[in-house]
Amino acid sequence: MALDNMDNTVSNSNLPKTPTASPASPCSAHRLPRRRALSPAQTIAAMKISVYEAFPAQIFITLTGGVFMPAFALALGANNFYIGALAAIPFFANLFQLVGAYFVENYSGRKKMCIVASSIPRILFAPGIIVLLLLFPQNQPLILGLLLIVLILVHAQLSLSGVAWLSWMTDVVPEGIRGRYYGLRNSIVSIATVLATFAGGWFLDEQQGSLAAFSLLFGIASLAGVICMVLLNKQPEPQKLSPASPPKNFFRLYRAPFKQPNFRRLLRFSVLWQFAFYLGSPFFIVYMLTELQVGYSLAALYTVMSAGFELLGMRVWGHVSDRTGNKPVMTISAVMVSLLPLLWLAINKSVLSFYLFIPLLHAAGGFFWAGYNLCSTNLMFRLAPRQRNSIYFGAWAAGNGLAACAGSLLGGALGRWAAQHQFTFFFFPLAGLKIVFLLTGGCRFAAMPFLRPVRERAGLRTLQALQLLRHARNWWLILQDKLTAHVDKPAPEKLDEKKFWPLFRRKKSFAL
Repeated sequence: MALDNMDNTVSNSNLPKTPTASPASPCSAHRLPRRRALSPAQTIAAMKISVYEAFPAQIFITLTGGVFMPAFALALGANNFYIGALAAIPFFANLFQLVGAYFVENYSGRKKMCIVASSIPRILFAPGIIVLLLLFPQNQPLILGLLLIVLILVHAQLSLSGVAWLSWMTDVVPEGIRGRYYGLRNSIVSIATVLATFAGGWFLDEQQGSLAAFSLLFGIASLAGVICMVLLNKQPEPQKLSPASPPKNFFRLYRAPFKQPNFRRLLRFSVLWQFAFYLGSPFFIVYMLTELQVGYSLAALYTVMSAGFELLGMRVWGHVSDRTGNKPVMTISAVMVSLLPLLWLAINKSVLSFYLFIPLLHAAGGFFWAGYNLCSTNLMFRLAPRQRNSIYFGAWAAGNGLAACAGSLLGGALGRWAAQHQFTFFFFPLAGLKIVFLLTGGCRFAAMPFLRPVRERAGLRTLQALQLLRHARNWWLILQDKLTAHVDKPAPEKLDEKKFWPLFRRKKSFAL
């Protein structure tokens, strides 16, 4: 289940070059304009600050999402349909990335847009929730309704900042080290998730899940938002690459991603996958808290275990993807995580489930979701062109957001329906949310054939990657960066990886 709620990580949660045509020749009239790039020292500084910023960013995401927002809603008396609607909000808000992409393409201030749009909701989130609790202390249905409105506003602004951040970071991180860099950054995300989830779960248990305890956690999240704002302000930004031709009209601009066949195939798969995934994803924590009656501390411990194996997975898959390509890792991980909901059918209210099976499911989920999330995002960046790439990012976010929103809402409706029905599936008696788990697992497998037509410009086939990875020694060599590259990495420029990696080195190569 780890990253089974990928939350709306700006980190979330998650950039190689991919021109759709050959670069213009020297005599071409449509030569790309030159831009002011960051120096190696500035690039290293920007990447380091982004790693630091990942920690407070994920603290905010974890304390305002993860296990805590569904638990807060349950404490206010929410039902399964409301939980589904709650989970759908971040993805519905992704539609605003289309608006954000338009501003990124027509204005140069990506950094300013990112800071303003992300800081306002982060800082004001806790005060908004506290005001609701103080104004309507006895009217929980009204608080639940207003909470949805608050969350829509919060995630809409985070979506606007997200597309600016993606475009910004695309120009910062050299392509040849993107797998390893984002593996490192997402490892920091996992550490933040572990600490925030464990500490928050323990605190809620100590305070018996009181609304005042939730308010304090949300206050800590807003404080983390202030730290994010300060760090983002310190991070250098390269000048945005602008096309020589004038901007296209609004609607022609947004049709561009759908005219690129390979990007369209990847988007089609991802939309189907996100729908199948979020059909059941929001309800694993609900199932544990309600039907299994797992305490906050134990639920938090499971999430900590997921995040721990996600931390391991980010390091491992980041190195592997730089050597094999993104699609093989994405395929292997997708097959494995499709099995997870089906394995939940065997879970019951027993000691063996609580202390063996559920921890194993969370460990496997953390490891393989790390590979899928890292490489699906990197593959998307590889298929997007360098010019006007924010339009592609916006289309990706909007398509996936709509699919996730529809899946969450349908899952919530199915959860209410399934609570009144029961049947047997291969000797497993199914009722309630287990019916939803069966459906989400089946739909994930049904989406898998749509990944096959997607082509990556450089990378091994899945079977070749499996042959490479079946030897334990190759894993070790990959992790040590000693395995000869099996992929001709496309690169906009010759990259001396030693200048930028390892990022945190004892001896500085450049004066900062």
